Amino acid sequence: MLLRFHRLAAGDRLVLFPEGTTGNGTRPRPFKSALFSVVERAGERPLAVQPVTIAYTRLDGMPLTMHIRHLVAWYGAMAMGAHLWRLLGLGRIKVHVIFHPVVDRAAFASRKALARHCEQVVGAALARANAGRAPLIIESP
Repeated sequence: MLLRFHRLAAGDRLVLFPEGTTGNGTRPRPFKSALFSVVERAGERPLAVQPVTIAYTRLDGMPLTMHIRHLVAWYGAMAMGAHLWRLLGLGRIKVHVIFHPVVDRAAFASRKALARHCEQVVGAALARANAGRAPLIIESP
């Protein structure tokens, strides 16, 4: 854990998957606010957080419905190698990577509030992408 703080202090970036687990991509799993403790412990150094949504929306041009989403999503006890091999043979997969506005950690009373905000922003964008709608830009508080 200390290594992460030293790396952040040195100006490095940290990518964090706050769900702490995998799901089928229909909706985000609850964010683990404990994973945001690295943001809380950054001290006085200005630190920004940028929520990002990754949404798999189409397979060979057809909407990726929840009935076939399991073919693309990797979760549970799936073997990574077998899943990747099957995924490579599926066809063309459309992926949306949505970079949301950067938020300042100081705008939130706690890491729990920051985690809740990020989960809401990511969840709203994922729902819109899965429904075939354009993403909304949700401003930080």
